[in-house]
Amino acid sequence: MYNPTKPTGKYHFQLYVVCCSTSATKGVIGSEEVQALSNELDQVSTIRQHVLEVVRPLFGTSRVVNMDNYYCSVQLLQALRLKGLYACGTVRNNSKHFPRHAMLDKRDKCSRGEMRYAVSVEQKMVAASWCDGSINSQSQRV
Repeated sequence: MYNPTKPTGKYHFQLYVVCCSTSATKGVIGSEEVQALSNELDQVSTIRQHVLEVVRPLFGTSRVVNMDNYYCSVQLLQALRLKGLYACGTVRNNSKHFPRHAMLDKRDKCSRGEMRYAVSVEQKMVAASWCDGSINSQSQRV
């Protein structure tokens, strides 16, 4: 697979793995499982499809799925919550549905340790943005 956004190693293998530290749940998603997607996954983005495929064995277990900003989106967090999973992950600053009022702006000078957060009781979500030299944003379903 070719990924032009990677600074080193633009060509790489694409391998999806799920591992759990408290149970025997582990495995690699094979090509036959990828081909057997259910209709519910047809309406979501490709990246969200991959994440939902990988964590399918964990549906309904109330586990926490952690991810980086390549995979994480507000829509994915909502989809995982509907499947009985919690999720936490860093979110890109240009993420479509991330609450803007919880974000620190790059144009503003922020000092190390400065933070801003928002809680949505309706969406059952916490969003935070903090500065540790650069601005970071994270979203979590609760």
